[in-house]
Parts: sequence; structure tokens; C-alpha cells
Amino acid sequence: MTNARPRPKHRRRTPAPADDLHLVTGALIRAAREQRGISQTRLGAPYFTRAHVSAVELGKVAPSLKTLAHFATKLEVPLRSLIPDR
Repeated sequence: MTNARPRPKHRRRTPAPADDLHLVTGALIRAAREQRGISQTRLGAPYFTRAHVSAVELGKVAPSLKTLAHFATKLEVPLRSLIPDR
């Protein structure tokens, strides 16, 4: 007989709280993307998935500077335009 406790079948993940900065950054990216008629898939290709682009736009993920640079290049906008003023 073992004293091992049964493991729960499903782990619940709680999302990180969305920071205002992340929400504003995501909104800037989404606005620029929609203005140019680019899909999330096309914006992220070839390095980022559509799901990752969506998470950035929703403020669930903080984009790295490298990610922002990729998006700026694809959107043909200055990198600075995707970074909100604080």
C-alpha cells in the first residue's frame, strides 16, 4: 500500500493579470494591423503563431522588443509607434 495522493486530472491555469501597458501596446498593434488589412497569421509569419499575435493584442503576453520590431517591419511602421507613452 502506498501513501501517494491521487493527482488532479486537470490543472487550472490562471492567466497573468493584464497590465495597462500590455493592453495599450496590444491595441496599438491591432489598430495598425487592421488599418492595413493584415491578418494575425500574416503579421506573425514566419516566427510567431496566430495565437501568439492574438495574445499580444489582447494584452495577455508582453511582447519582447524583438517581437515588436518584427511587427513594425511587417506593418511598415516605425517601432516607436507600437510602444505607448507612459
